[in-house]
Amino acid sequence: MSADLIIFCKDIIARDPFKPEVPACFIYLASIGHESDVEGFISQFKEEWPYQHQRFFLIALRNASNKILRPIFGRVGFRLIGTVDRLKTTKGLGNKAIFIKDYNKTAVSRIFDEISPYD
Repeated sequence: MSADLIIFCKDIIARDPFKPEVPACFIYLASIGHESDVEGFISQFKEEWPYQHQRFFLIALRNASNKILRPIFGRVGFRLIGTVDRLKTTKGLGNKAIFIKDYNKTAVSRIFDEISPYD
């Protein structure tokens, strides 16, 4: 956990929440236990934020209480209803949820002969 990276993330979200790095910043802050920093941006939430920004914001806030989330009730776009429903089912995981998963890293050279330009 880098203090400089935390400051960078909070600063970039505050200055321009439309930047492409913002969703990653939300997840990063939540994954290192700084959910309260993400909660600090609830008052800045806008329905005009890009879909992924809103989605990752909600994911980062998955453990927040309804009282904290009340200001954004009714302001979340219809496309995010599925995300909200899935987050309700994982709320019981507490801080055990994994934000970033290390997926299988298959080398392209191993599957190169199986790749077809027609796929």
